[in-house]
Amino acid sequence: MSDPADVARHDQMVSLVERMLELHKRLASARVSADREMYQRQIAGQPLPEGCAACQVRTLADATLGMSRSA
Repeated sequence: MSDPADVARHDQMVSLVERMLELHKRLASARVSADREMYQRQIAGQPLPEGCAACQVRTLADATLGMSRSA
């Protein structure tokens, strides 16, 4: 990638994916209801860049888990 804007978008997406993976790992290992709810809120609160394929996956995952962006 030679376009600085593309590099910045890529870096932002990589950062978001890494954060989401970490939050989902923590959610999966959470044993206390309050911890699970905290991680679910953090996951739901992560920003979704416009026009990205991950947004579609995220929306599908949220629907599958019964979560809502407005939660």
